[in-house]
This record gives sequence, structure tokens and C-alpha cells, in this order.
Amino acid sequence: MKGKEKALLLAAICGMGAQSVSAGEKPNVIMIIVDGMQSDRMSCAGRTEINTPAIDMMAEHGFRFSQAYCMFPLSTPSRYAMFTGMYPSDCNLRFNLENQSKVNAVDWEKLEETRMSALGNIFNDAGYDTFYGGTTSLASRTDINDPHQYGFNTVYSRERHEKLGTDAAALMKERQKTDKPYLMVLSFINPHNIGQFGDFLNRKDLRPEDITPKMKEGLDRLGKYAALLSGKDEREIFDSICPALPYNHEIMEGEPAGLPIPVSNYTEDEWKLLSWFYDRLVEEVDRNMKPVVDTYFENPDIRENTILVFISDHGEMAASHRREHKSVPYQEAQKVPLIFNGPGIECGICDSTTVINTGIDLLPTLCGLAGIDVPDGRPGEPLGRIMCGHREGPDRRYIFLEGPDWFQVLDSGRYKLTVLEDDGNPVILTDLREDPGELVNLAEKKEYSHIREHLLKVLDKELHSRGIEIRKY
Repeated sequence: MKGKEKALLLAAICGMGAQSVSAGEKPNVIMIIVDGMQSDRMSCAGRTEINTPAIDMMAEHGFRFSQAYCMFPLSTPSRYAMFTGMYPSDCNLRFNLENQSKVNAVDWEKLEETRMSALGNIFNDAGYDTFYGGTTSLASRTDINDPHQYGFNTVYSRERHEKLGTDAAALMKERQKTDKPYLMVLSFINPHNIGQFGDFLNRKDLRPEDITPKMKEGLDRLGKYAALLSGKDEREIFDSICPALPYNHEIMEGEPAGLPIPVSNYTEDEWKLLSWFYDRLVEEVDRNMKPVVDTYFENPDIRENTILVFISDHGEMAASHRREHKSVPYQEAQKVPLIFNGPGIECGICDSTTVINTGIDLLPTLCGLAGIDVPDGRPGEPLGRIMCGHREGPDRRYIFLEGPDWFQVLDSGRYKLTVLEDDGNPVILTDLREDPGELVNLAEKKEYSHIREHLLKVLDKELHSRGIEIRKY
């Protein structure tokens, strides 16, 4: 597309911001989910070491929330929350279910009750066709790979990489021939393959029989990018090509023992390499999304009646606090990208003040944008009015988050208090305004004792109202 044509197209796109879906016409909804992406790991957020044109396109001509937190920094609990609008701890879903020995710990009666009114079922009942493609990790007693259990009638693609994007784009074009609205999920696996970084470093010691399909996928992906460094001088790689270590690379002062993910003992160069690989995997998933993003923005008939959402299920530590993976109560694992495009949604806005719990807020937001009633008992808040120019955020001071063995309250986006279910129930308290990298635990500092005690009471009251008691040791 030539520069002038592109400029005219983008002007038309932004001109849609004041429009709305025709009366009685239900919008299509397309939700792109990636796995394990930090909230600011994209060039539109100022990261010069990475190039994400597809995500940037959505952000430049849509509404981006930069204070979006996942409910739970682990795939299965997070996705359960996003698709049901409920807290995972309410049914004791506080782990992934690949380990079948943990299945019996789940309160399946409660989970099944909420699953029956999951996102796919809600949209089905409202007259939508529902489609799911890609990776799953969906909480189920029988099959974590079956989207039908969450109300998605058609699994249009089992691919998790390049082909998922092209399959979805083809389906978008095909659906132009029907008047029936649809809900479509594209669930990409990356940048999750960074989880095999340790295996990649030790690949020469791996026996063929020890390499699982999941491990092989990650090793193949990292090997592809390692080949780009072949023949380059080692110091050039680590001093010029790889990004610098994050400013909060060191362990938090006063960090309690017992966090679910321990410190990794990589060398400084290995940490830099991990970060470089992670950026390449983010760029890869951006390329995988491109057919869908291009189809959306280049087809007015699709764009004028379709909501496009981009989100990650959780973040990734990626060298902060000397950790990799997720599950810990730190910003890098908890904050996720969240972007909306669609009729009536303002263009080019980055909201840095509205604090969101994607686990409970996503479902009522999608229902609200589609004109669908939200099932009773959902605790989240719809975000549609703030995206459509009314600037009215959720009427609440606190959001409540959780992890494998911790609970957390976030006060007005500033003070974050976490209670660990470990010996003595240690507490982490951080001031995100003064210490966004969470380098100092304020919990034992006398001048913050009143904030600590207040937030402990707030958290205890919330959990008590849901019948949950933090385990005492």
C-alpha cells in the first residue's frame, strides 16, 4: 500500500471512533490471545529494541490500557478467569492441569457451574456463532484441549503459530457472506516458548527420549533464532546485539523466601540472551497476527462491525528479579497488554490510569460492547464507556489478584500488598509510584505499618466474603 493510500485508510479508521454499530446490529468479536507477554514489550510502548508493527497498528488506531493486570500469572487459572469472569480461587483452581495429580484438588462442582455460562455459551445464547483456534489450557476435568466445554461450537484451527493467523483471516473473509454475528478466539502460544530457554542451554545433554513435544517446539523456535547469531563475535552479541539487563534485575531488598518461582542462576550473558530470545518470540507472534490485523484494517465491511481485542493471558519475568517464567507477584508476570479496536471505540488513546483486572473485567466488557446481558454474580466491571469517550472508569478503589500460593490487593494502582501462604505468612508491600521496579519490600518498615495493616484488613475482608481463608502456617 502506498503512503498516500495508507494515510487515507488510517484517517478513515480513526474517523470511525465516533461511530457506533447500527441499532439492532450485533458486532462481531475477534479476540487475539498470546501467551506470556509483558505489558510493555512492544515498540508502541517505547521499546526500541523490538519491532511489533501489527500490535502497533492496533494501538495507534485503537484504545490501549497500560494498567491491565491478569487475574493469575499462570495460563489455566488466568484463562478460566477471562472466559468465565470469576476468581480461580473460588473453585481452588490455582495451578495448571497438566499434572493430573492436582485435578482432584479443584472444586469441580463450582467450576462446572460457572463454565456453563462461560464466554462461548453467553454469545451462543445471544445468537452468535462461536469459533476457537490455537492453544487452549482450558480448565477441564476430562480434556484441557477442548474449547467446546467453554461454549465454542467450532474449532477452526489447531495451529499455534503462523497458520493460525492465516486460518483466522480466511474465516473472517468467509464470514462476510453471512449476516449472523460471530465470536472468534485466536490463541497463539508465543512468546511462551521462552520457557524452554534452560533446556536450550543444556540441549547437548538432553537424551532424545527426554525431549517432549512441548520441549521440542521451544527448542526448535529458539534454535531458529540462535542461527541468526551464528558467526558473530561473542562480545558483539552480548555487548551490542542483546538488550541490556532490566534495571530491576537484582533481587528485591527484603524479598521473603518461599516465592513459587526461585531465582535462576544464569550468567549475565545468559540473562541477556534470554531477553533477546524473548523479544524475537514477541516479534514472531506479531508476524503471526499480521494476516488478521491486515484483514481487519483493510476491509471496511469487516472493520465497521467488528470489535478486535488483543490481550495476553499473563506476563513473563524475563530477567527481572533474576527470574524467568511467571507465577510470582511481580509486575512483569502480572501486567499484560490490552488493546481494543472497533466501532465507537476511540482511536490512538493510551489509558495509563484505569486499573484493570482482566480476569473479571474482560467478560463484562465484551458483553457490554456486544449489547449482551452479563450473567448474575460476575464481579467485574465493563470498560466500554471509558473507551467510547465517556472517560468513566470502574467505580472501585481496589482490585484483588492471586497466584499459586499468594493473594494480593492493589490500592488505586499504587500500593500493592501480597500475602504468601508460607511459613509465617510473610507480606510484600510495594509503592508502585515511587518504586515501579519493586526493588524494596516496605512491609517491615515502620513508616508504612499503617498502610500494611489497612491493606491486610481490606484483603482479609474480601477473601472472607468469598469464603476463602489464607492458609496459616
